[in-house]
Amino acid sequence: MLNDLYQIVDLDELDPMFDEVARFIVQNQQGSTSAVQHRFLIGYNRAGRIMAQIEAAGIIGSVEGSNPREVLIKDMVSLEMLLENYTYCSQSEELLLRRKKNEEIQRQQWIEEQQRLEREQIVYKIKERHRIKQLEKIIRQELIDSGELFGEQPKRPPIPKEVVDAVYTRDGGRCVYCGSIQNIHIDHIIPFSKGGATNVENLQLLCQKCNLEKSNKIG
Repeated sequence: MLNDLYQIVDLDELDPMFDEVARFIVQNQQGSTSAVQHRFLIGYNRAGRIMAQIEAAGIIGSVEGSNPREVLIKDMVSLEMLLENYTYCSQSEELLLRRKKNEEIQRQQWIEEQQRLEREQIVYKIKERHRIKQLEKIIRQELIDSGELFGEQPKRPPIPKEVVDAVYTRDGGRCVYCGSIQNIHIDHIIPFSKGGATNVENLQLLCQKCNLEKSNKIG
């Protein structure tokens, strides 16, 4: 009997009138769907659902033919113990649901905080890369201005064949510096990178050695 008294049913589905109907049945030691319907002025279907819940709770027995249902709880004290147990379970479930909800809120807040920190790190890295690029640009220009680094060379157009022939003929096929005829190159007197034109007047013949020594200088 005690196991029946403390049997746990699905509290989420208990009708709001469950306690009141249970007290009515135990107090009168009898009860039926039609009696509950007329006593509490509710529909027959609802009265039937309440009776099913009260049966599942172990307060009344099951239907046996045309015989009245047996009331299993014989006194109000035992009933109140049963109802109190349901109330405790309901409150415990409510606390559990509230705890789970709080845990979910905290988990979501943690996720949002991690995403915020990750975003801040990404923003910092982007800004830092941009800062370094700007600093590199400034330093590169300073090195170019000081002559420690050559700037990007503009793309040279091909020298026309007739210009090459004219320079070769004018300089006699020899390096204008040392007179060598080995490894002859066409050289800009005013370097192309410094705005020198690609014409006969600004071109000369240099051997490979003299050309390397001249490098990017004018002359």
